[in-house]
Amino acid sequence: MKNAEAANARLRESFPGGFALDETHQPHISCLHRYVKTAEAFVTTKEDPEINQPTIDYVASFVPNETGKKFNPHVSIGIASQDYLKKMLDETFEAFTFSPAGAAVYQLGPSARLRRNSRNGI
Repeated sequence: MKNAEAANARLRESFPGGFALDETHQPHISCLHRYVKTAEAFVTTKEDPEINQPTIDYVASFVPNETGKKFNPHVSIGIASQDYLKKMLDETFEAFTFSPAGAAVYQLGPSARLRRNSRNGI
């Protein structure tokens, strides 16, 4: 967590409109995005009442476009400009180990923002 929090803080300095890691924004590795049989596959709020078409298309095409040989595992920790991310990728990266604390099912909200639905078990 300390590595993710430090990197997130750095990203937020570069891109203040990004999100802070907190109870609703946790570092995560997305292994699969799929529709599940539920009345509410996506979550909306009063502030964000609509799910945009790019989010719907992303979920619909995730398996053929992002799995198998195309899978690119990564830890999501924040948002930054492409230029800033390229600069970070040029830096020396100190490896660290981690292990999963659990599994979760999330609903996608507007612009593919994750919203936790259930925790520690699917």
